[in-house]
Amino acid sequence: MRAQLEPVVGCLEVDDVGNVTINWSPPSTSPGNFSHYEVLSSLSPELDFTSIANSLTPIQTNSYTHPTSVSFANTYYYAVLAWYSNGAGGTFAVSSDTLSTIHLEVEAAQNLCNNCDSAAYLQWNNPWLPQASNPENWVYEIWTDYPDNQWHVMTTVEYGTTYYLKNVFNCSPDSMNFRIQLETSNGCVFVSNIAGDYFRDSVFPSSGVVSSVDVDAFGQALLEWEESNSTDVLGYMIYRCVGSTTIPIFQVNAEPWQFTDYFAETENGPVSYSIAAYDACGNYDTTVCYSSHFLQVENYQVCEESIEMDWTPYESWQFAPSYYIVYGGYGLTNTYPEIEMSPLDTVASLSYSFTQIQFGAFNVFRIEAVDTITGFRAFSNFDDTYVADFSVPEFVEIRYASVLNSDSVEILVGIEPTIQTFRYELQRLETATQTWEEVLVKDANATPEILFIDDGRATDVFSYSYRVLIYNSCGLIVDTTNVASTILLDGQTSQERLVNTLAWTPYGEWFEGVDHYEIYRKQKDGEYEFLQEVNGAASLFYEDDVSELVETDGDFYYRIHAIEKGVDGNEPSISISNELNLPVDAIIWIPNAIVIGGYNDVFKPMVSFALVEEYYLAIFSRWGDLIFESRDLNEGWDGSMKGEFLPEGTYNYYISVKDGRGRAIDNFGFVMLMNYE
Repeated sequence: MRAQLEPVVGCLEVDDVGNVTINWSPPSTSPGNFSHYEVLSSLSPELDFTSIANSLTPIQTNSYTHPTSVSFANTYYYAVLAWYSNGAGGTFAVSSDTLSTIHLEVEAAQNLCNNCDSAAYLQWNNPWLPQASNPENWVYEIWTDYPDNQWHVMTTVEYGTTYYLKNVFNCSPDSMNFRIQLETSNGCVFVSNIAGDYFRDSVFPSSGVVSSVDVDAFGQALLEWEESNSTDVLGYMIYRCVGSTTIPIFQVNAEPWQFTDYFAETENGPVSYSIAAYDACGNYDTTVCYSSHFLQVENYQVCEESIEMDWTPYESWQFAPSYYIVYGGYGLTNTYPEIEMSPLDTVASLSYSFTQIQFGAFNVFRIEAVDTITGFRAFSNFDDTYVADFSVPEFVEIRYASVLNSDSVEILVGIEPTIQTFRYELQRLETATQTWEEVLVKDANATPEILFIDDGRATDVFSYSYRVLIYNSCGLIVDTTNVASTILLDGQTSQERLVNTLAWTPYGEWFEGVDHYEIYRKQKDGEYEFLQEVNGAASLFYEDDVSELVETDGDFYYRIHAIEKGVDGNEPSISISNELNLPVDAIIWIPNAIVIGGYNDVFKPMVSFALVEEYYLAIFSRWGDLIFESRDLNEGWDGSMKGEFLPEGTYNYYISVKDGRGRAIDNFGFVMLMNYE
């Protein structure tokens, strides 16, 4: 195994006067061919190294002190050479690694970081080239002689870190000295030069970020800010900014970090404030003022279509607001705390046109600035304009939309009588385009009801929806009624079951809804009769059993009545559907056999659902001879001809019936004649 020939430099120490002591471990070679040590130094690893000591013996020598003061101002690099004889009269050298002193520089930090409160900024180098790894978890020890001129360890930082910030809080200049020490795994200790200066806290602390300058419903200004990130803040001074002058008005020393200015003149324009954090040394800054934004609402003029407003930009954040939210509310007075405000719109501009005007009230507005980057929000002042009352009807409702006949709908509108004249525009919903189309217009004032008739409709095919818009004398829409939709009745007849099935669309829409539906039926020219009541929320379907009405003409008519839920004992409104005709075709019940002397001994057809006007029955033999005929519905064939019963067999019949609706029914067939006598 080859012996170690090179010395191993362990650490470099700089003493109080700048002398550098180089410590190394001697090589393990035989002292027989060792010649001497030589120590080299340089100000940079890129420059030539200069011999500062030579002919150092014996081999057990392990240190050398370089008398110099250059280490105060520079990093010094060192290497140690071990010289050997080669046995042939010559020599050769083996070099250690190159290490440097730890050179420490200390200066005031206000130019090196943001508002550092005049901290001492320490910066040094790592001694290895290239930088050694840290398998032993080495740490740098930072020593100081402050405040009692006694050296002690102030803190430690990880190996590889080459700077440290020491905050300073003394209000008068004070001397502070520092040095760096690094102990290696073999117990050797690097010691840097001593560096220091006079330091004092002469920089104002950070005042924190102002999150909002709000104006509340009472006209008071509310300031809120985030706590300063400076560690020596004692409190905050609040200043009112007036032009280029700042006037101290309050002091805040504890959370929450906010202030309410009860005497702010927010009605005249933006209000502006400076928030200054101060420390124990009295450092503070009032150079930055933060302002609210100011809303102005123009006075409303009669018949204008909108209320116009604009506001100053909110400029108290680092970034411009992402957008503004417009809030609005109404009140009989402009007592802002009593008015409920709701968001109306979101805009990026500094103005807004409001069209949903409330007449006879103060229309009140407020603006909120929003910054989506920080989440900050700030409210402007309140402002309003009064809009004169047009005496809008206190009550307006479509009481019913009811089908008059197959092409007309009747719409009754109930209103609270007014002094002023308003225009009432009936509109119908066009289902194909989902747009509202004007139908009729009427002007009215001192009347409780307006009746509209919409002609030219197909009420037995479609349900129609209506609403009424109310316009004031300026042509502005001031109200809209409920939407009313007619009932569309449809159905079908079952000849086999003798049941008429009804189905209808719901009536829409009374404010309190439908209480129930009533089903009515009539026959031809008769009067409608009540059949059944159906719960309004349960079903829109009904089956009418007409099997017991076989002796009628079978011509049935139906209507549905929707009955409004009664309110405060008032008479409920009624909406009537279209009329639905469901005729049941006439049915002729014909025996297929008769038995002379049996139970069914007369061939007499029975006609149902037909009021017979003409009737004819004829019986023929199989050869076509006429056996019997009658025009009396109540007269049948008993199986005889001229008083004599005919023999058993099959006979032909022909029946012809014409009812009151002009329907003609002809039937041909066979009847079997049997004789039990």
